[in-house]
Amino acid sequence: MGVDRASAFALLDRAWSVLVGPVTLVLVVTYLTPEAQGFYFTFANVIALTIFLELGTSYVLTQFLSHEGAHIKLSPGGELVGPSLHINRFSSILWQASKWYLIVASLVIVIVGTLGSLFFRHQPSHDIVWQPAWWGLVAFTALGIFILPGMSAIDGLGLVSQTRLVRLIASILGSILVWTCLLMGYGLYSVLSAPLCNLALGTFFLFFFHGALMRQCSSQGRNDDRVDWQREIWPMQWRIALSWMGGYLISQLFSPVLFYFHGPAEAGRMGLSISISNSLSSIGTAFIGTKVPMFAHLIARKEYQRLDREFKKATFLACGIVACGGISTFVLLLVIMRQAPAYTNRILAPWQLGFMLLSSLVSCFIICLSLYLRAHKEEPFLTLSLVGGLMTGIGVFIGGMWFSSAGEVVAYLAIVTLVSLPWAMQIFRRYREQRHI
Repeated sequence: MGVDRASAFALLDRAWSVLVGPVTLVLVVTYLTPEAQGFYFTFANVIALTIFLELGTSYVLTQFLSHEGAHIKLSPGGELVGPSLHINRFSSILWQASKWYLIVASLVIVIVGTLGSLFFRHQPSHDIVWQPAWWGLVAFTALGIFILPGMSAIDGLGLVSQTRLVRLIASILGSILVWTCLLMGYGLYSVLSAPLCNLALGTFFLFFFHGALMRQCSSQGRNDDRVDWQREIWPMQWRIALSWMGGYLISQLFSPVLFYFHGPAEAGRMGLSISISNSLSSIGTAFIGTKVPMFAHLIARKEYQRLDREFKKATFLACGIVACGGISTFVLLLVIMRQAPAYTNRILAPWQLGFMLLSSLVSCFIICLSLYLRAHKEEPFLTLSLVGGLMTGIGVFIGGMWFSSAGEVVAYLAIVTLVSLPWAMQIFRRYREQRHI
């Protein structure tokens, strides 16, 4: 079925999120007021503005480092061995990315932190002390940015199973820490758990297990074979950046719009529902995401037939997981709502939740197509991402303002199925015909 160690760890990570997600959601509903629940979920949507500063660099790094990593490997001592040209180019990419992320981390604190603070002041806080939790989240997110280049480097060398294992452990510890904070009455401070665990474990992993690699890349990153970032990487980076900005409008705008026009309680219902939907979708996308470095290696070697076989297997399994999980989750939630009516006002109406789950399945398939094409170090989905994101943003904004959550979910499903899906399939077919000759 194509489940290797990397895929297994990624699936376990997402499976863990799905299994423990109901526990977390029950604790959120039990120990947070409806208004605090709105702040809890909207925090995540606003902190995602980091996308506009990060510019998709971590994803682009994985593609370019993978193409260099196809020709080199790690020695038993933890240093790169192979052709010096590829080692120097690999080191140069990582060194330049590290400097870039230092700037990004600073901008996250200043820009995202300030904009978020101004946004949350718009609604009455109902005696909720949200400021320390928000600024703590901003600080840990900014610090966590520093480990992204190193993790991309490990992925680029084909050691995806290691980074996925780190993320799995961080996910488990983060969930336990969230539960502990909620049970002990720390409320909104529980949002700090995930970024704190990711930061701590990621830093330990890179400098304890791959310290030699980090030092080698730091010393060799300024050599004669230096990669011209502006000429080689930036053409793909700015396209990915615009695509991810469109993705923000598609996935992160729902709760903030409801928070602004209808208050934190309505935003909390949407946030809880999206959390369920995204957890399922992330299982499928995580599975095929672990295959991206392998796709890049096969493309670098021009093994297109094997590339297509691996892609079809991964896509079938990814979408199958999301479809089966969505049906099971929908039925389970219907049973829970009948047995515990008190939770009904904390989540969307069943038909709205069903629309969200269906949209997630379609989005998962589109993401699979985009990952295949982006492994070629190009971004053919740029126009689609921008237009789809803009249409979704307008639809969610108008629908949410006039019809609350019902308007948002109807607009989203209509756009993703009637516009994004057929357009994505057309781009995919045309690109393969042109490139794989």
